Amino acid sequence: MFRSWRLQLREADEAFRAGRLDEAERLLHQGELSRYLPGKRLSGEVAGEIARRGRLRFMSGETEAGWRDLERACKLGDQSENVLAVKQEMMGQALRDTENALVAGETGSVISRLESLQKRHSDCEAIRVLLEVARRLESARHLSRRGKFVDAQPQLEAAATLRPDLAVVQQRLAACREDQRTSRELAEKLHRVL
Repeated sequence: MFRSWRLQLREADEAFRAGRLDEAERLLHQGELSRYLPGKRLSGEVAGEIARRGRLRFMSGETEAGWRDLERACKLGDQSENVLAVKQEMMGQALRDTENALVAGETGSVISRLESLQKRHSDCEAIRVLLEVARRLESARHLSRRGKFVDAQPQLEAAATLRPDLAVVQQRLAACREDQRTSRELAEKLHRVL
């Protein structure tokens, strides 16, 4: 027999109050309780708690679990203020972490992290820009390793244009210019000797 939505709502509320967020979420989805005002309110509360749990997981190093919780909260809470605040905080922390990794010279891992973030948040301009900067830094690194400093310099200049605030880009650009000058001097000496 079909259970009334009020009974299902009470069951979901009890699960929520007992801290069984996954069960409360399942019950809310299962009964489509968000069609009713009390169900919408409970959905918002459950979504807020799932988002907070996701934030805690994210901050403790369980990034994938944190993002999954946030996605579930977004689906359940329809982007409530609490969920959006947690999302902004997690995005900000993720961008700071990738910028720090970029400064440390981990461009390969930064690119993969940013591509993963971009899949989740394709509308985020900051991710797109930082991803482009990381790709240009990686390209310049490969070119410089092969002694193609003239080709590497425009890559670094483009990265500096995109994010002039990143000191690492300015440092690598200066180093590339110095390597280019040194390479030119050594080539001239070699030609004179020959």
